[in-house]
Amino acid sequence: MPGPLILPIFACMFRQLSFIVLLGAVVLMTNACQDNAPSSEQGGTDSTAVETASADPEARRIAKEVMQAMGGREAWDRTRHIGWCFFGSRHLLWDKYTGRVRIEHHKWNMLFLINVNDTTGRVFEGNQEITEPDTLKKLVDIGRQIWVNDSYWLVMPFKLLDPGVNLKYVGKDTTQDGKMTDVLELTFGNSVGYTPENKYRVYVDPETHLVSRWDYFANASMTEPSISDLWSGYKNYDGVLLSGGRGGRSLEDIVVFRELPDRVYEDTASVQGIVYPDKIMP
Repeated sequence: MPGPLILPIFACMFRQLSFIVLLGAVVLMTNACQDNAPSSEQGGTDSTAVETASADPEARRIAKEVMQAMGGREAWDRTRHIGWCFFGSRHLLWDKYTGRVRIEHHKWNMLFLINVNDTTGRVFEGNQEITEPDTLKKLVDIGRQIWVNDSYWLVMPFKLLDPGVNLKYVGKDTTQDGKMTDVLELTFGNSVGYTPENKYRVYVDPETHLVSRWDYFANASMTEPSISDLWSGYKNYDGVLLSGGRGGRSLEDIVVFRELPDRVYEDTASVQGIVYPDKIMP
């Protein structure tokens, strides 16, 4: 599901009677938040149900070291609400335990209040709620694709051993800044996510055990990546490390909460004062 790839997706402009959906495009990375992955899409907390990727022993060892360096499985499972801004275009808030997701898409002037586990929800353009059933169904799926993409950009290191992942150790290589790393390659089962044809290479610092770079390949047969970004700016968020730096871009406004009121996933009015009380938001 997540991978930096240009997916055709609907940029939506609606009127009460016509419900016209115009074809557009957004940059989506879509391939590793699997439909059956309890550690992400379903917010699962059962550690026995997650680390089931197909992985060679060295790849599995390194992936577990990454997880531990990021705070560990227990801390990740304890993390419930995560908020962030995807490259300045949209703010997301995700309840890992229930699958509720709020997406405030600033460029589209749209609000998605959806559940990514059962694919239900409400969608608004400006103050207008979209109620036509077929259009709403398409928009809820678009919201889910946005979440899949945007969350993978943020939490990929916690998903190296998810179900459906094929993980292998491919040797050592240097990153753009000259650091020697261990390299893992991820491919996916045919039924995994929205774009199982994607491939990733993940570069792990052998000293910190943190991801320091990733390469994205739109197709597993490609030899040169479509995107190659350094990972930087790791910070501790209530026991888990998350990184916002992606080369020349950044994921911003990262927050983690153990508890939030239900209204942040239900209200059409802005909840930024609750999530970001000290920040003036767009």
